[in-house]
Formats: sequence, structure tokens, C-alpha cells
Amino acid sequence: MKYDWIDSYLMEKTGVTQDFQEEWNWIRYHIGGKMFAAICRDDDNQPYYITLKLEPLEGEFLRREYEDIIPGYYMNKIHWNSVKVNGNVPDDVVKDCLDHAYDVVLRSFSKKKQKEILEGTQGTLIDQRSLSTSGGSHECAKETARFAGAHSAAIDAECVNRSNLISCCGSDCSTCYCYGEMCKGCDAVCGKVFHMPDGQICPIYDCCRNKKGYRSCGECDDLPCDIILGMRDPSFSDEEFANNVKERVQRLKG
Repeated sequence: MKYDWIDSYLMEKTGVTQDFQEEWNWIRYHIGGKMFAAICRDDDNQPYYITLKLEPLEGEFLRREYEDIIPGYYMNKIHWNSVKVNGNVPDDVVKDCLDHAYDVVLRSFSKKKQKEILEGTQGTLIDQRSLSTSGGSHECAKETARFAGAHSAAIDAECVNRSNLISCCGSDCSTCYCYGEMCKGCDAVCGKVFHMPDGQICPIYDCCRNKKGYRSCGECDDLPCDIILGMRDPSFSDEEFANNVKERVQRLKG
């Protein structure tokens, strides 16, 4: 992997923990229990993407600047981005992105929680690169601001007038930021939803609609089945995923 420094770089940051998501074969990095970055690996344990969380406008700007930065692989494509590990994105840009990902998630906590995280058991000072603006990231921030002004109307249009649309697996599409221009919903795209590789059908949709002929998974006696339990957002903790499945089952079963 080109960016073989990533693990040590991230583990030096205050409060960062690492775990292994076996179902996806991802090495995940968390702050305060929330994932902010991951190394995505194939069946041979070779990395193929670095996935990280950014502010929507920054992510969209960087994807326009670098062809090797793409919408988050198997993730919410508004907030997550994936960097090709053998691409041509400069190391300093990748470091800036990782710093910003750390900062975005850290700042999602209350001030009290941030203080607890930054005064954690590691006993080290916070990496100031993640909370201050370097020369490169400062230029990126200025360009992002200009980009925001030019495209704010288009982005707003993606986030309004959502329907109360329930997919066959019980997910509420109307709560997803990708519903609209990026994804029309499970039914409208015949299962070829935003988080699947191009041209592929979601296995849940394929089983429910194409193989069993059901309107929703709520008609199936196996709910929640191994397919649903295997289609897990890798950013979810075990508790978050269990609650997500429970909500979807309740939605389908009424």
C-alpha cells in the first residue's frame, strides 16, 4: 500500500482506538467510539481504499480535484469518501483529510465529552494538526468555501422534498441524505442503490423481490435473515447495528 504510514499516524492521535470489522475485513479507527476512518481490505488482506469522513462540501470539492478520491465505498456518499491506495493523491492531502476526519467526528461530541476524550488515559497532548489549519488545508478550505457558494443551491435541492419511502429491508429512505439526486430509493433503482458497486443489485432486494417475489422482507419468516445481518454499515458499533435491525423489523412487521 502506498500510504503505509496511516496506521501509526492515526494511532498517535489522542483518544483514537482501532478495531477489526471481520464481516467487511476493514481496520477501523474511532474517536469516542465513533468511526472516522478505515482501511478497506480485500479477501487477500490487501488494502484497496482508505475511507474517511469529511464535511459534505469539502468531500465534493476534493472528489472534483482528485480522480482517485471517490464517494465513500459502501458508505453514505454525502459524508464519506474513499481514497484509492495506489492512486496519485499526495501524502500531505491524505494527511489533511485524515486530520479533518478526526476533527469532524471529535467536534460532533459535546464540549464536555471532547474534554474527556482529549484528557484520556493516553496522557498525550492532542495532535494540533487535527485542530489547526496547515498551509495546504488552509488553501483547501478557501477553495471549499468558494465552491460552496457556487453550488449551495444544488446541494439544498438534494435535501428537500423527501418522501416517506420505506425500502424492502425496512430502511427509511426519507431519512438518508443520499435520497434525491444521488439515489432515488430502492424501488426506483430496482435495488441498484448508492452503496453498491456500479451495476450490482443489493442482495437484500434481489432475494426479496427477484427470488422470493415478496413486496418486503416483512413477508418472510426468516426476518432478520443472514443476508440482512451481513449487510452492515461498517461504521456502526454492534449496539448501533442491533438497534438499526430492530427498528427495521418493527417498521416492516408493524
